[in-house]
Amino acid sequence: MKRLSKTLKRYSYLIRIVTSALCVFLLTSLLLSLTVLDGSYREMNRQNDSLYQNVTESFARWFECEVAACRQHALTVAYMNETAREKIQPERFEKQPYYYYEACTILNKYLVSLPRISGLGLYYFDEDYILTNQYKYDLDAYLERCGGTANDGFAAFFQEGDGGIRFFNTFSEFPLSEARLYIGIPVVMNANRPALLFYTLSSTAVSGETFGIPNLSGGCLAVFGADGKLLFENSSLPISLSASFSAWLSDSGDGGDVYRDTNASGNGYTAYRYRQKNLTFVSFIPQDAVETGVRQFYSSLRRSLLFVLLAFLTMLGVLAYISYRPVVRLARHARGKNAPSDAAEGELTVIRRAIDEMEDAAAANRDDLFESLFSNLLHGIPVTEDALARLSAAFPGSRYRVVTVVGLRLDSARRRWLLDAIGRETGARVCAVDMLRRNQMALIGAGVPAENGVLGSAVSRLVAEATGSLHPCGEGMPVETLSELAASYRSSQEALHADAPAAAQTLEEREAFVAESVAFLEQYVKGVRPEDACRQVSSFLRRISETCADDAERRYFVSEFLSGYFKLLRGLHYPRFEEVSRTCFDAIDADLLEATLHGSLADVCAFVSGEALSIYDTLRRDLIDYVNENFRDPALCRALVADRFSISVYTFSRVFKSQTGIGFKEYILARRLEYACGRLADSSDSIAEIAAQSGFSDPDYFARLFRASYGMTPSQYRASRDSVPSEN
Repeated sequence: MKRLSKTLKRYSYLIRIVTSALCVFLLTSLLLSLTVLDGSYREMNRQNDSLYQNVTESFARWFECEVAACRQHALTVAYMNETAREKIQPERFEKQPYYYYEACTILNKYLVSLPRISGLGLYYFDEDYILTNQYKYDLDAYLERCGGTANDGFAAFFQEGDGGIRFFNTFSEFPLSEARLYIGIPVVMNANRPALLFYTLSSTAVSGETFGIPNLSGGCLAVFGADGKLLFENSSLPISLSASFSAWLSDSGDGGDVYRDTNASGNGYTAYRYRQKNLTFVSFIPQDAVETGVRQFYSSLRRSLLFVLLAFLTMLGVLAYISYRPVVRLARHARGKNAPSDAAEGELTVIRRAIDEMEDAAAANRDDLFESLFSNLLHGIPVTEDALARLSAAFPGSRYRVVTVVGLRLDSARRRWLLDAIGRETGARVCAVDMLRRNQMALIGAGVPAENGVLGSAVSRLVAEATGSLHPCGEGMPVETLSELAASYRSSQEALHADAPAAAQTLEEREAFVAESVAFLEQYVKGVRPEDACRQVSSFLRRISETCADDAERRYFVSEFLSGYFKLLRGLHYPRFEEVSRTCFDAIDADLLEATLHGSLADVCAFVSGEALSIYDTLRRDLIDYVNENFRDPALCRALVADRFSISVYTFSRVFKSQTGIGFKEYILARRLEYACGRLADSSDSIAEIAAQSGFSDPDYFARLFRASYGMTPSQYRASRDSVPSEN
C-alpha cells in the first residue's frame, strides 16, 4: 500500500494532467458533436428526400407497367383471342340483342386479369354505342354520364387518331371516389374494323402500401401530362396548383426535383418530381409526417449534449484549479525557466515521446487524406465542398499546376527531400500522388510561378538528382482552383506525349540526348505506342547523323542507344531478345538499322500488350508475397512495406485493400492468429513463446485478441485439440 501511495504521489501531477487532457478531449468531442449535429440533421433530411424520391420513381414505374399491361391486354383481345373476334361483332348485335349481354360478360371476364383496372370498354369508331364490362351505352349518353362538363375533350378521346396510347381523366370534374383515368388503346377488331379498347383507373388503384410505406397518411401520388394538367391522383391534392408550383413542374433545367411550400391552411408539404417520357410523376408528402420524428430526435439529442458539455466544463474547471501549480511548473520547464527533478525529468521524457508519436500519427493521417483527395481530383472524381475547403486551406495558392513524371518511384525519405527541394526552389507547396497504373508520379504544385516551364524544369532536374537517372516530365497548364486539377493533369499528359529531346552539340549534351531518347523510347514501348516509338527512333538517328561529323563518334552514340534499347528488352523478358540484338548489330547502315528497329518495335509493343504483366499487377503480387513472407515480424507496418516498394503509405493501403478486400492491420492480425492456431495444435511451446513466434510482442494482448476472435483462450483452444501433445 505504501508503494502504491508513493507511486501515486510521485506521478500525481501527471495523473492530473492526463485527466485534464481527457476532459479537454471530451469537451472538444462534444463541441464537434454539436457542430456536426446540424450536418447530421441535414443528412437525415436528405435521406428522407431520397426515400420519397425513390417512392416517386417506383410510382412512375408502376404506372408505366399498368399502361403497358393494358396495351398488352388490348392486343391480346384484338389479335389473339378468337372468342373476342367471333362474339364481339356489331353484326351479331343487329341480329340478336341478347348478344350485347354476352359481349359484356366476355369483357368482364377479360378484366379479371387486370386487378387494378376498375373498368373495361370497347368502342367501334363507326358505331354510335359503347360496350363496357357492365353494360351497353349510347355514345352520347356515355359521354354525358362519364365526361361531366368536359364532353368536348372526352368526345375527342373516342375519335380516330394516330394510333398511339391516349389519356383522358375526370379528376377535375367529379369527386375523387367517382373520378377515373381513361387509358385508350386503338386496335383493329374482326374484319379490319378500327376500334378503341379503353381501361379505367380509379384513385384507389395505388396507395403507400404498394411501395412498402403504409404510413403515407395525408400524402398523394399524382400524374401530370406534358401540358402540366392533372391526369391522375390517388387522393385529393394537398395544395392548389400555384404559379410557382406550375413553374417548378414544367422546369426542364437543373432546378431540382424537390419542392417545399405551404398550402392555404398553413400546413407544410414537400413535393418530389420524376419525369418519364412526356409525363411527370409527383408525390406530395406532408412535412409533419416526414420531419416530426427527426426534429424530436434532433432537439432531445441537442439538449443532452448541452447538459453533458456543461458537466464536463464544471469538471474541467475543478481539475484546472487543483492542478494549477503543477501545470505552471511544467510550463516554466518547457520555457527553460525551471529545472525539474530527476523523477520529473523521466515523466517529461515520456510525455514528449507520447506527444511526438501523436503528432507523427496525425501528420501521417493528414497526408493520407490529402493524397486521397488529390488522387480523386486528378481522376476527375468530385469531392465534397468541405473536403475541398480543407485542402485549399492546407495548400493555399492562386495558381495550381500538375507535373507528371514517368517511371518515378521513391521511398518516404527521398520523397520528402524531393518535395522540400522543389518547394525551396520554386516557392510552391508540392504534394506527390502515385499513378501506378500509368507508371507515373503526379506532382501537384500550389502557388506555382506564372511562367511556363519553371516548375517543370525544376522537377526534371531535381528528380534526376534524387534518382541518378533521367525521367520524362510533362508540365500541365496552370489552373486557378483545385477543382480544375484534372484539366492540368490531362494537359501534362499531352505535354508528356508531345515532348521530345532536343538536338545536342557538345559531347556531354549528346550523351544526355542519348539517355533522354532511350527514356522516351521506354515510355512509348511500355505505353504500347509503336508509332511514337518508331518516330522516336527515326528522330534519334537523323539528329545523330546531323550533329556528329565523325563516323566513329556516330557509331558510338548509336551503340549507346542500342544498349539502352536492349536493356529495356531484357527488363521486359522479351523472348526474341537474342534475335533482335543480333539483327541490329548486323545492320550495315543507318537506313537498314532504322528499318530493323521499326520492325522489332511493332512486335515488342504487341508482346507488352498481350503477354507481359503490367507494373500495377506485378506490384500487387509482390506486395502480397512480401507481407505473407514477413507477417510474423513484430516491426512490420504500413510505412516499412511502403518504403520497401518505394510508394507512399496511402498508395500501399489502397493497392493492398484492392488485392485482399480488407485493410492491412486486419489482414496481418488474421494471418498471425491463423499461424498461432497451427502452433497451438502442433507444438508444445508455451503460450508466450507462440505469441512471440506469431509476431505479438505482448502475450496478454495476444490472449485478449485470440479470445475475441475465437471465443476461447489459447489454452482452452489447445485443450480442445485431442491430437495436440500436452505442455511439459
